[in-house]
Amino acid sequence: GSRLVFTNFVRAEAHALVLNRLGYAVARGLLSTMRTSATSTLIRVTDADEAAALSLIAPYSDRRFSLTGATSFAVMERLGLRHAVSFDSDFRRYGFVLLTAE
Repeated sequence: GSRLVFTNFVRAEAHALVLNRLGYAVARGLLSTMRTSATSTLIRVTDADEAAALSLIAPYSDRRFSLTGATSFAVMERLGLRHAVSFDSDFRRYGFVLLTAE
């Protein structure tokens, strides 16, 4: 019963990464899969999420949270999500349970 939840910011970053590393065809396929998957949900970052993310970044000068990461934290908090699938250890540092293939 698990669902993969991602934001429009994460989708944009994933597309850029795959496009630059694996090319247009793979990136197009990724977007198609993210759009039509029955086991995933796209959540749009709201203005309030973005404002919360900006306020999260300021007090953590020792941790270089990206805006995309910080918006993910804000959305996860809004939705009550505690688990993250990511290669980014900032999720663990911020207090989420990081699910990895390790």
